[in-house]
Amino acid sequence: MSLPEEVSVDSSARHAVLRQRPVLSIAVSGVKGGVGTSVIAANVAVSMAMRGDSALLFDAGFAQGGVARVLGLRPTGRIDSVLNGQLSLDELRLEGPEGLSVIASQYGDIGMSRLSHFDHARLIGLFSNLGVSADTLIVDTPSGFTDANLAYTSSAREILLVTTEDPAAIDGAVSAVHELQSSYDVSRFKVVVNRTRSAHHGREVFAQLERGVTGGLDVLIEHAGSIPDDPRIAQAAAAGTAVIEQHPRSAGAMALTKLADRMARWPRPVSPSGHIEFFVERLVQAADPHLVRAAA
Repeated sequence: MSLPEEVSVDSSARHAVLRQRPVLSIAVSGVKGGVGTSVIAANVAVSMAMRGDSALLFDAGFAQGGVARVLGLRPTGRIDSVLNGQLSLDELRLEGPEGLSVIASQYGDIGMSRLSHFDHARLIGLFSNLGVSADTLIVDTPSGFTDANLAYTSSAREILLVTTEDPAAIDGAVSAVHELQSSYDVSRFKVVVNRTRSAHHGREVFAQLERGVTGGLDVLIEHAGSIPDDPRIAQAAAAGTAVIEQHPRSAGAMALTKLADRMARWPRPVSPSGHIEFFVERLVQAADPHLVRAAA
């Protein structure tokens, strides 16, 4: 007669263990605007949702609203209303394709792009009250060498730098690595090369970036893959849909799906890192309890 109670206890224990697992936070970042971070972040998140993974997509580019545009979503709330207590973060949550949860602000939230690093840390703390669970948080960071970009990029467990063959994009990625390593002690980066002509071309661009950052820096740079210059990617984004849904057999969609599969196999965190962690308050508290108290 005691079996149901024992099963309930075991089930509760397993649930508690799962809830205590750190969330894998991934910042998709590109210093130069127009390299395709929003398209990559959106399609990767949708691909994870399609395969049944639990993912949350956060559009941190408040002024650009890139992720929401790519997925055809229409945010109605503003992040500043969350910070001043008028709205909860959950009220900014939108449902994207395949049931994907997306946190996005109204387009043109210009004032939010000028928040200080401390203000962004407060916003990170608010993720602990979000009414959705996820194993992976994907953050589309704002473009430019700004406090916002550095705040969200340095806070993530994994950093996926996006570049193209454009020398300005490569220089921007190199500068980001130098700044994040010297100012935030970040030592591990993954790179995806966008709009490539071939896999070989992607490796060449990655090698060029790698040569720019390895001299004198103690960092690990890994090539996470390449996305071909497929016009159907831009066509789908202009139509407000993910290319992996609209043209699933296209070269671009298959490359993005492959990237998402690879990212889903990245090692899951077993303990908080030294940086601010996203989404779960236990991680933020473990990383820096002062920021949690400041965010309360």
